[in-house]
Amino acid sequence: MNKERTVKEKRKTHEKLNNAITVICILAIMISILAVVLITKDRFGKKPFSYPDSLGKTVIRVDDDEVTLKEISYYILVAETNVNAAAQEYNSNNMEAYWNMNLHPKYVRSHIRELIIDACTRDNVYYQEALTAGYTLDDAMKQEIRENAVEEMNKLTDSQRQYLQYTEEDMITVLTKIYYARWYVTDLMNQGYTQEELDIDGSYYNKVQKKYKIKVYNSLWEKVPIGNVTINQDYQ
Repeated sequence: MNKERTVKEKRKTHEKLNNAITVICILAIMISILAVVLITKDRFGKKPFSYPDSLGKTVIRVDDDEVTLKEISYYILVAETNVNAAAQEYNSNNMEAYWNMNLHPKYVRSHIRELIIDACTRDNVYYQEALTAGYTLDDAMKQEIRENAVEEMNKLTDSQRQYLQYTEEDMITVLTKIYYARWYVTDLMNQGYTQEELDIDGSYYNKVQKKYKIKVYNSLWEKVPIGNVTINQDYQ
């Protein structure tokens, strides 16, 4: 009797253990399926980055002055045009090869991305310095800026103009800041400062920019496909 009871108890214990293992396996499978569903939903549920739809978003903030993606698009345009000219010389049959070249420690594309941010930030810092110093444009200067804006707008293809959603007034806004910045820098050079001191990473500029709260919105900026914004794409 005792032996039979022992066998039955072992059998019941074994059955319970098998049932527990089965339940655990089922739960593990259900959890795995749920995880896959959530990951897939997160990956495909996010709206893909759209350059035109993001033009009004802020890329750089210098104190209270915001630089939108539309404004910095001019810097992207200039950089992409210049780099693409070099890419054409390097390999006219495969210009992407130049964009993807490793310059150690950065690739060309990454280097240009950083230069665009630095140049735009620098111009906005000196623009604010000029305003603080009391610089004011006269009618002749405003006319010069407007003429330059018209010239720059004429360089844009219809596709670029539509994609960037640039108007003449948008161009005037960007070129006005650049005008102030260059005017201010020119006056500093007349006072004895060198171009090296005033440029990005220069001793004077590094000192001045510390006066400002500068923020780059990398979550947006890293999505911008440098090298394929104003060139090398079909604007679809």
